[in-house]
Amino acid sequence: MTHEDLIAKLVNHLNWTESDVTRALHAMLAAMKAELAENNPVTIDDFGEFSTLKQSEYILKDRETNERYLMPPAVEVVFAPST
Repeated sequence: MTHEDLIAKLVNHLNWTESDVTRALHAMLAAMKAELAENNPVTIDDFGEFSTLKQSEYILKDRETNERYLMPPAVEVVFAPST
């Protein structure tokens, strides 16, 4: 499903204008993004939970050249569906 497909389904389901649905969806995503940036989980009832997983830095060695690279720490967003 594309972003446009989601907007169209929400327009039909909510009977809102496309502009209103787009603004509401973007506001929801901005709020979720802000919470996840603070490493706070976001739980949506009957859907699931978005959370962050911090990966530590590590050293990567190129097998062909034997060069070593320090890979910086990374934060990954993970999703666990409701059961």
